Amino acid sequence: APDDRKFVGLSNYGTALSDSLFWRDTGNTVMIMIVTVAVELVTVKPQLLNRDEMLALLLRQYPQSLRQFGIEGSAIVQFVVDTSGRVDPTSVTLVSSTHPLFGSAALEVVRKAKFSAGRIASGGQMLAVPVTVRAPLKWTLATSK
Repeated sequence: APDDRKFVGLSNYGTALSDSLFWRDTGNTVMIMIVTVAVELVTVKPQLLNRDEMLALLLRQYPQSLRQFGIEGSAIVQFVVDTSGRVDPTSVTLVSSTHPLFGSAALEVVRKAKFSAGRIASGGQMLAVPVTVRAPLKWTLATSK
């Protein structure tokens, strides 16, 4: 007997998403398989919910030895925001940093971030999906004028 189950891609989001998100209709049950979606492809991007907490944490995580010598810097981190808006701690990676201590601090900081879930439009519904995010973090010294 032929297999009448079908996989349907979301072609309006391009090949990257249709390869990552699809569902299988097996009669009464709809099975959804989701692989991480790039932030550029989602309808609603994840939004940082704990901005004040993150700013305070950035300040606390400023490497003391670098601050002491007036060194400012930055780091870029990549991570996955899951369907509940939490950062998947196993996904956090350092893309680049101006100093290794800023890189270490950035990895610690981003694990505490809380987001709204990323969503895509599908079949008249908004589905929460895991989203890969790349974010810059910057440490600067307050300047008195």
